[in-house]
Amino acid sequence: MIKAILLSMVVASISFFLVHSQLLNKQRKWIQDRSDSLTALLDCCYCLGFWVAAVVLIIFPTKLFGIYAPADYVLTWMVINWMASLQTLAASWLWGE
Repeated sequence: MIKAILLSMVVASISFFLVHSQLLNKQRKWIQDRSDSLTALLDCCYCLGFWVAAVVLIIFPTKLFGIYAPADYVLTWMVINWMASLQTLAASWLWGE
């Protein structure tokens, strides 16, 4: 469980950085000018978090439930993204985003 919490922190920080960082304003604007579907993804920490969580779980395979492996990975993916979403929501609230 500790590994899942730590991975959710990684997912939250990456998602929050990609969506809210002033350093990436030019890159986000460039993407917005070229793609509506990617614009929606880069405007939402929750949406982007699913993709970030998928990459993180590929790099650091984690199973939380001890059940049939594919189901376990999918459920772990959802739990990690849910925990990361709560963290990005708290960060957004704290920083007034």
